[in-house]
Amino acid sequence: MNTLKIHNLKKTYSNGVKAIDNVSIEIQNGMFGLLGPNGAGKSSLMKTIVGLQKPDDGSILFNDADVIEDSEFLKKQLGFLPQYFGVYPKVSAFDLLSHLAILKGVLNSNERKNQVLALLDKVNLYEHRKKNVHTFSGGMRQRFGIAQALLGNPKIIIVDEPTAGLDPEERNRFNSLLSEIGEDIIIILSTHLVEDVHNLCSKMAIINKGNILIQGSPTDLIKELNGKIWKKQIHKNELDDFNANFNVISSQFIAGKMNIHILSDTPPYDGFEPVNTSLEDVYFSTLLKNE
Repeated sequence: MNTLKIHNLKKTYSNGVKAIDNVSIEIQNGMFGLLGPNGAGKSSLMKTIVGLQKPDDGSILFNDADVIEDSEFLKKQLGFLPQYFGVYPKVSAFDLLSHLAILKGVLNSNERKNQVLALLDKVNLYEHRKKNVHTFSGGMRQRFGIAQALLGNPKIIIVDEPTAGLDPEERNRFNSLLSEIGEDIIIILSTHLVEDVHNLCSKMAIINKGNILIQGSPTDLIKELNGKIWKKQIHKNELDDFNANFNVISSQFIAGKMNIHILSDTPPYDGFEPVNTSLEDVYFSTLLKNE
């Protein structure tokens, strides 16, 4: 069992922004969702974990090794898929993955070839192995990104906003791939998409302004909110009044009608209906309570 322990981690940038504010998390094998809005501190935390920046205070242990003092220990066992990654033009998927395998320390040519072909097959790109990666669609490129992240048999993989910009079919295919590989290693999914965390992750945390606001299993967090979310269809001109008088956690148009969800321990009044709580309700109510 692999274990990542983060304790009282802090990072303040030179402009005074507290990017990581006393964060403590423990993560074991499986998929862990780090959920938060853009600018919440997700990328800052990921950069600190992988050794791209040093924290001001706190500790990070991976399998009981101090990775702040020895970042190479984690890097040798790490796969990383950033939100955006560039590729060389006019280089095939096979050649680029082979090049990256050398950088990862897979130096034996036979071993490297076998691993590259096996990974291209795993991410369903084997038949495209001779095509230039820069010609790939967004979904194909993300699957190639997972292949490069799996080079060298890592024990921990970090993926940052992996499904941003993908169409629904590509997103489903990519999420199925993540789910398949996430059983025997740690995968940290950093995202602002609630649906991806709900579909994939057995454990999660919500982060905002550098703080971990809540953590646990999605199922348990949803149960804790059952009976406290209410919905009502309103006219869009009424939204300001409802915002002023209720804890409105979300508002959206459904079939051209404005629908609101509010947080309340008791029924507000006639006209509101109870809601089958979703992880989206957990997310928005958590952000609201910690504004």
